[in-house]
Amino acid sequence: MQETATERHPDLAETKFARVFAVCPDIITITALATGRYLDVNDAFTRVMGYGRDEVIGRTSSDIGIWETPQERQRLLEALSTSTRLENFAVRIRRKDGEVVDALLSAERTVLDGEDCLIIVGRDISDRIQVEKALSDSETRFRLAMEASNDGLWDWDIQTDQAYFSPAYFRMLGYEPGELPAAGRTWRDLLHPEDRQGAEAAACDCIEGRSESFSAEFRLRARNGGWRWVLCRGRAFGRDPDGRASRLIGTHLDITEHKKFEDILSEKNRALERSNADLEQFAYVASHDLQTPLRNIVRYAQLLELRYRSRIDADADDFIGFIVDSGKHMARLINDLLEFSRASRQAAPLAPIPVGEAVAQALKNLELDLSKAGGEVEIGDMPVVMADQVHLVSLFQNLLGNAVKYRAPDRGLRLSVTAERAPGGFWRFAVADNGIGIDPEYHEKIFEIFQRLNPASDADGTGVGLALCRRIVHRFGGTIWLQSEPGRGTTFFFTLRDGAAGPS
Repeated sequence: MQETATERHPDLAETKFARVFAVCPDIITITALATGRYLDVNDAFTRVMGYGRDEVIGRTSSDIGIWETPQERQRLLEALSTSTRLENFAVRIRRKDGEVVDALLSAERTVLDGEDCLIIVGRDISDRIQVEKALSDSETRFRLAMEASNDGLWDWDIQTDQAYFSPAYFRMLGYEPGELPAAGRTWRDLLHPEDRQGAEAAACDCIEGRSESFSAEFRLRARNGGWRWVLCRGRAFGRDPDGRASRLIGTHLDITEHKKFEDILSEKNRALERSNADLEQFAYVASHDLQTPLRNIVRYAQLLELRYRSRIDADADDFIGFIVDSGKHMARLINDLLEFSRASRQAAPLAPIPVGEAVAQALKNLELDLSKAGGEVEIGDMPVVMADQVHLVSLFQNLLGNAVKYRAPDRGLRLSVTAERAPGGFWRFAVADNGIGIDPEYHEKIFEIFQRLNPASDADGTGVGLALCRRIVHRFGGTIWLQSEPGRGTTFFFTLRDGAAGPS
């Protein structure tokens, strides 16, 4: 075994260098400058590099294969050729197990026992390099994502008013990056006067701790003098003990085209509402004005039936009967159409209404039909909801009346009305029967006006009732749907807002 430098110079062990050499967590090597022969290595070298001292002392770094490439050592020597000292020199070295690690070296040329030597202190920075690479990759992904999304990024230091605006932020307004001052006042100066109060209030609430984040829509002045609609989302950071933020970070999304589309859609909706209103007005007036002549037709047809039945011939009796029946059906259709129109035209404010009273009134109106059908009706506990009395009675009367009309001929009629709480301050009602049922493919169609699944059936109806039910439920702020299969009965569900607390 060759004698080490410290063994040949016992006085070296007494120096501060020797103590540092032994306990330093970083790699320390002493090599002959001319040959690269290792004279000594510390314990950190053996731990990090994986070599025993006997494997390296007296050998060169080239013999062991320490450097990733021969050029690595040459780079180090060239850097030392103009200076006796070198600091923080990045190299790649190879461990005994073959793993290549990144290291940061500091080296100094010195003379030991008359021989030019090189003392190298090295630190494994592989973990740091990986963290830096991961951070760089993350920043690259974030930058590419921001560029791909066309979102403008902003970062505002509230205490100094210094701000960062990304290139996309400037581009969406037609400016060149850096053309505007990097300050919070830039944003305030660009705000549309009509939007300034609302936008600043949203940001202020976030800064003062009344909210952790904020979202606001406002207009910013573009370079060409026009205005761009922006959706701003921001979040607060660095709150002091009083909860006040020191920094806001967020994004701007250009929603100008979306706003234009909203304006077009709103105008079309207003036009559609006007058209619907005109159509409903026409339906109301037409059906109202048709009542008088229709009543005259039915009245005179009934007079013909009364005076001339069996006095002309059988065909005449049938013809008169058709006129009377058709006139009565038309009268029912007109009355239903009027009620359908009134459901939208009458905009009386909703009020707390006890549902039990409305159901009782509906059953009273259907008393004769229920008596003929011999039905059993079960009513659960009913709540108070936001509605109007007339249309709430109509809603239950139509649903219960449908159950009576379309009952199964081979079993007794059973009806039930129940209610249970639903999320969001609503009640969910269920009106169930054991009638003939409805095929699932017609579950939406039956809510359309004048739709009857079997117009030729004996059941007396106009096809308006369920359309009226849907219109009433929608006016009350709820939704309506059904569950049914042929032969297994039908359950109509609908939701109405809780009225126990009164109007909201």
